[in-house]
Amino acid sequence: MRMSFEVEPLARQAGWSAFIVDLLVIGLFAVLAAAAVLGMIDDVPWRLHIENDRGIVGLWGYLKWVAITGVLLLLWMRRGGPVFLGLAGVFFILLIDDALEVHERLGTFITVSAGFSDTLALRGQDFGELVSFGALGLLVLSVFGPAYLASDSDARRQALWFLALVGLLAVFGVGADMLHIAAIRLTDGLTEAILGPLIAVIEDGGELLVATAILIYAVHLCAQARLQPQGLA
Repeated sequence: MRMSFEVEPLARQAGWSAFIVDLLVIGLFAVLAAAAVLGMIDDVPWRLHIENDRGIVGLWGYLKWVAITGVLLLLWMRRGGPVFLGLAGVFFILLIDDALEVHERLGTFITVSAGFSDTLALRGQDFGELVSFGALGLLVLSVFGPAYLASDSDARRQALWFLALVGLLAVFGVGADMLHIAAIRLTDGLTEAILGPLIAVIEDGGELLVATAILIYAVHLCAQARLQPQGLA
C-alpha cells in the first residue's frame, strides 16, 4: 500500500496552512519592525511582537506544542512503540517550559546561587540560562532514551528525525537567543534597532517554522499508522 500525504489530504492541508500562518505572522512583524525603524510608528505593538510569549505569536506556538503532543499520543495508540509516548512527554515538557518560563526562572536561580557575572558579550543571567538549558536537555534525554531503546528499529529511525528537529529548535532557541543578546550589548542604539528585529525573526521565526515541520511529520506518521493493516503496525 502506498503511503503518502495523499491518504490524508485534510491533514496535509492543515499542516501547510500552519506554515502559511507562520509566514504571515513573521511577515507582519517584519513590516511593523521596519516601520518602527523608519519612524512611521513608535514601536511594534507588544501583542503582535514575535518575542512576546504572552502575545498572539506565543499563543500560536503553545497551540502547536499541544497539537504535537496530542498527535504523538494518537500515534502511540495506533502504532505502538514506547518512543512515541516518550516523544509526547518530551514535547509536553517543552510546552511547560515555554508556558511557565521554567528555564528562565531556573536560570535566574542558578545565576544568583552561583554568582555568575557579566563576561564578554553575555550577562550573568545568560550563563545561568545556559546551565538550565543543559539540565532541560538531560531531562529530555532521560524521557526519550529509555523509550527509544525499548522500541523497534522503524520507530527508532522515525524518532531520530524528531530528535534532529528538536536539535534544530535548540539552535534557534538557544544559539540565536545568545546572538541576539550579544548584538544588543555590543552595538549602538541604531545598529541594535536594525539587528534586533532581524535576529528576532531568525530566532522566533525559526522556532515557529521548525515546530510546524515537527507537527507535519507527526501527522504524516499518524496517517500512515492509520492505514497500516492490522499486525503490521
